[in-house]
Amino acid sequence: MRAAAAGERESAPVAEPGRLNTSKFPPLDPQTVREIVIVNLGGMGDVLLSTPVLRSMRNHFRKAHITFVAHSRGAQVVQGLGVADEILSVPVSRPRAWLAVVWRLRHRRPGLAVNMRTLATARGALFIRSLFAALRARLRAGRNTDGLGEFFNISVPETYVAERADLAYDEDLARALGVTIDEAPPEIAVTPADRHEAGVLLGPIRTSEIPVVVGLGSGWESRRWPTDRFARVLTRLRESLPIRPVLVGGPAEHGLGARLVELAPALSPIDLIGRTSLGVLWEVLKNAALVLANDSGPMHMAVAVGTPGVFLFGPGQVTRYGPQRNREHYRVMHTPVPCAPCEHRVCPNPGDENLICLKRVEEERVYQACVELLSQRRSTPAER
Repeated sequence: MRAAAAGERESAPVAEPGRLNTSKFPPLDPQTVREIVIVNLGGMGDVLLSTPVLRSMRNHFRKAHITFVAHSRGAQVVQGLGVADEILSVPVSRPRAWLAVVWRLRHRRPGLAVNMRTLATARGALFIRSLFAALRARLRAGRNTDGLGEFFNISVPETYVAERADLAYDEDLARALGVTIDEAPPEIAVTPADRHEAGVLLGPIRTSEIPVVVGLGSGWESRRWPTDRFARVLTRLRESLPIRPVLVGGPAEHGLGARLVELAPALSPIDLIGRTSLGVLWEVLKNAALVLANDSGPMHMAVAVGTPGVFLFGPGQVTRYGPQRNREHYRVMHTPVPCAPCEHRVCPNPGDENLICLKRVEEERVYQACVELLSQRRSTPAER
């Protein structure tokens, strides 16, 4: 078998989903499981989507010490929620930090290790398998994605091209562990200070203006609709409605905001890129009339707080990651192409085919979707 190129999915022979071998392992008793390690190495949005299941697991395994392991931004999502006794943050740029994680947890010999993430590649599956082996976890649970998770003792079947929402697979896995799912939306912890700071940051918006939060970025470059298209759509909206753009995103996305201002200075956006904590961002999104964003963390947060939105999908999977609640409030802009979905962080297609999945999302469709949702709004943010 040839080696897969970077970002290309590697495959394994499809196997029956792993099952708990009751002849070797006793039934999972929440009263006796003392140490649990939960790993979710997805982005901010992935971890946010899993918070209802994390809360259900916390309620089920009340006597266990739960350690949650995630990349930096994902770890921030669960801070203050009370779903874990210990949160370990591993920077994406420092793979050697995993040695410290293993050293810290190995001696505890976890009774259960859970991977709450799709096994998108054979390389990723090998990493999780090696990590759980190094932790010496007695039971190992996760999703068996196209046969890549057959090393789990407890698993649920999943296909890479999803047939259901990502949260549904997390719920299946939790049920396989005996957990009863609590029906609740995704959440993060928000403090009164967060609400106050959000109010201060949004203070420059006049009562006659309509706040539209704009997410120009995404964790992957391949998921970013071109900034010049954002500029043209927002300019058209500004010509027909008194909108005031509010730019949000992480510190690495400052350049996108600067480029938008360069292309359309008359928009006079409030630039909050890199200036908000997750709690403040939550409140900013909550007080918007509309969110226009790529497939990203702010998109998932907008759905969680219930703010209407127009969302731009390229290589990501709409079925897996698109809005699942109150769908009438959202418009997903997506045009299927043969090379999507994919796991490329940077599109490898040359020339005119580069980012073809996003370039085929037409500006006119995005503009009309924004106008439609803004015309349906029933109240101003101050009246909510």
